[in-house]
Amino acid sequence: NMGRYAVSVGKKLGIPVVMTLHTKYYEDIYRVTKSKFLSNLALKYIMRPYTKADSVWTVSESNRKTLRDYGYKGDVVVVKNGTEFVYPDNPEPLIAEVDKLHGLKGKKNVFIFVGRMAMYKNLKLIADALQIVKNAGKEFTMLFVGGGFDFEEFKKYVAHLYLDKNCVFTNLIMDRRLLQGYYLRSDMLIFPSTFDTAGIAITEAAAHKKPSLVVRDSCCAEGITDGENGFLCEESAESLARKICKLCDGQAVLSTAGENAYKTLYRSWSDVASEVYEKYTEIIAEYKKRR
Repeated sequence: NMGRYAVSVGKKLGIPVVMTLHTKYYEDIYRVTKSKFLSNLALKYIMRPYTKADSVWTVSESNRKTLRDYGYKGDVVVVKNGTEFVYPDNPEPLIAEVDKLHGLKGKKNVFIFVGRMAMYKNLKLIADALQIVKNAGKEFTMLFVGGGFDFEEFKKYVAHLYLDKNCVFTNLIMDRRLLQGYYLRSDMLIFPSTFDTAGIAITEAAAHKKPSLVVRDSCCAEGITDGENGFLCEESAESLARKICKLCDGQAVLSTAGENAYKTLYRSWSDVASEVYEKYTEIIAEYKKRR
């Protein structure tokens, strides 16, 4: 409805309209309705304003395909997300704060997931993989940072797998400084979601010189080369577990990948704003030319 309103205002004022696709509408609607018919019907309604916009954007090359799958046939501009985080001059106090909160001082193999606690982000896949890692005799701590509608259900699932002592749940963290501490204290972000269109957590991890482990060929895998600036696995608990086991105690490999992630994946909102400004200028010029 806001998209329709924007198109009408743009027409009334004689200014171009830019619309961005940054979520997988069909999957979100289907999760609630469990009906393909209703989901497709809603999707057609949602996509109409996109066909009337002067420019359509998305947040990853992979999500360009999502737009095509949704029936959009026009040009697509890709503008990747950024982050407000900057690597701190003195990270030690932030790390110490998280160590004190959860008794992590001296512990190795600390991994992290940051985001909404929603099962469709492959949370069960992480837990199933961690159970395999634990059974393989590896010691680790997994930090689940975030809240969401599946928070309690997922905690119960983790308890069911007897992973309580290996996992820390923080719920939603609004303190951005403290969130930095969690990233800095971890060795790697584990983010096997195939739902996310870009995965801001990956950019945030890169800002703190931490690599990410993601599912191969997912939207989140865009820009990641396995073993160089991050790590890739197949969408299975066994594949994810094998990669985690291989990286346990591999501090040198993780540190190098983290540095490379910082160089290749980190992007500030200031960088994004500069790119967007240039594109807006072009769109306005083209719009005036057409009129």
